[in-house]
Amino acid sequence: MEEINHILPLNNFFNLNKIAKSKMKVLLKLLLIAAPIFLLNACYYDKEQELYPNSFVAPVDQTNVLYSKNVLPVFNANCAGSGCHVGGPTTFNFGTWTEVNTYLNIATNNLLCSVDWSCNGGSYKMPKGGTQISAIQITTIKNWIAQGHKNN
Repeated sequence: MEEINHILPLNNFFNLNKIAKSKMKVLLKLLLIAAPIFLLNACYYDKEQELYPNSFVAPVDQTNVLYSKNVLPVFNANCAGSGCHVGGPTTFNFGTWTEVNTYLNIATNNLLCSVDWSCNGGSYKMPKGGTQISAIQITTIKNWIAQGHKNN
């Protein structure tokens, strides 16, 4: 009788082990089904203009840069803020093309070096206290100036 009592706990252990193994198999199957679903949901393509609507700059046709369409929005967003280059205490206002053109006729390199911080050691880094404008914005301004900085 004692022998049987010793065997019963082992039988119970093996039965529990079988139950645990079957539960693990079910859990593993569920995991194999669910994992790809979670992984596929995590993969999507971000659109910069949706994530950062205020900083997105659409590609510009650099062979025909337009002041009104390509340059003015950069100036308005980064230069012509209150207290900066419009209605503030600065020497040059960027509120209109005439004002920008007057500044460019006097100090073209100052404007270029202000927006392109790699120019002349970046002594006039603009926007003041902000981050440098994007490379495409710098290229757009440079090309607009090179194309005669027309009011178009």
